[in-house]
Amino acid sequence: MIYCKEIKWIEPIEVGYKISQNYDDDFYLLYSALHDQFKGSKSYIGLFLRDKKHYNNIMQLPNFKFQHGNKLALISYESNAEDIIASNHQSHIDFCNVIISDFALNAEFDHDDKRLKIYYDNKNDFKLFLSLIAKKKRDVVQDIRSCDLSSNFSDQSYINAINDIKKRIGNGDFYQVNLTRKFYGKLVSGYGKDNLYHNFVKLCHISPANYSAFITIDKKIILSSSPELFLQASDKNIISRPIKGTINRRSDQKKDKKNMEYLQNSHKERAENLMIVDLVRNDLSTICNPNSVKVNKLFSIDSYKLLYHMSSEISGVLKNCKNYKDVIIKAFPPGSMTGAPKIAAMNKIKQSEKVARGIYSGSIGIIGQDMMKLSVVIRTLIIDEKSYEFQVGGAITHDSVATKELEEIYHKAQAIANILNIDSWSG
Repeated sequence: MIYCKEIKWIEPIEVGYKISQNYDDDFYLLYSALHDQFKGSKSYIGLFLRDKKHYNNIMQLPNFKFQHGNKLALISYESNAEDIIASNHQSHIDFCNVIISDFALNAEFDHDDKRLKIYYDNKNDFKLFLSLIAKKKRDVVQDIRSCDLSSNFSDQSYINAINDIKKRIGNGDFYQVNLTRKFYGKLVSGYGKDNLYHNFVKLCHISPANYSAFITIDKKIILSSSPELFLQASDKNIISRPIKGTINRRSDQKKDKKNMEYLQNSHKERAENLMIVDLVRNDLSTICNPNSVKVNKLFSIDSYKLLYHMSSEISGVLKNCKNYKDVIIKAFPPGSMTGAPKIAAMNKIKQSEKVARGIYSGSIGIIGQDMMKLSVVIRTLIIDEKSYEFQVGGAITHDSVATKELEEIYHKAQAIANILNIDSWSG
């Protein structure tokens, strides 16, 4: 039996602090850091792990007909079309392709109405949760610091890879490839969960996003500040909001406005975005009713603290879909992280990057019997004891300028570099 109790509102960030300081096992916080800007925003917390399943690929996923509410899902980029994107090259941090975790207690934070509902099936767990959030928060001020930094590309080899992709585009092999660069290294020491959570909150302040996440799982910790929605489904309605097109913010208001207007009117950025919109429309059309797939928003400019992003929204009505497993299989991996056509782009990604992406450019979120919300994993730092990795990239098209694409990845990496106190890049 599932119980539900509404308790006095407390900010999810504060609940996360209490848990990180007083609880040793796996837990998750999915945090809408821009809830003031986006109506209908909700945050979620889960703890008291009941069950955790590991899978090699998404074909092995269960049908998501749950008796115990929502599940936390972590789906790595390599979990679909293994013959195309599986790589013999390992990530700096090894991560299982698919993890589905079931927690005995789940908290749902409705930011609009300031309502906090707790779902649980064990009264002792509920009492323990109340005791955890009643504890006094300790001050945690220790920042984390990198002591070395490496990458699968140098600046020059990244530029060379971009130029090779442009040549292949000219030959008609594909239209767009999302090329990414992995940075990895060691921290000066091992940091406690409470210190890492403190740095997650710092990341949310530096680069707030509506699909942020702090997750402890399999002795690894994920700090994510993703602005991108992969899939959101409720009943039979589904939407996707791919991001394609980015420019940095400027402190000078006139220059900042000029950057925003450049992004809004850029033929190159619109072309990038439109290619992915068409790709997502095609993905959704395979699982939605005929003529139900629509583009609700095209070329929207979204303002974030450090960047402007161009996004679009595509929606549809699912046809004869018994569960969300079928939806994930048809749409994964996110088209904004591959390029177009999808298969050709993924083959080129494997050839160029020579490293497994892991959870980066995969998906994080919750899946239940009657709802699903999955982010695209970008702007994400993964820590395994003293090891860390993060990844950034961008869409390469025929009009891309290699030096500008290189500059863009450093803009995208700025927030995480600040968290790691990286003063200079390896080049």
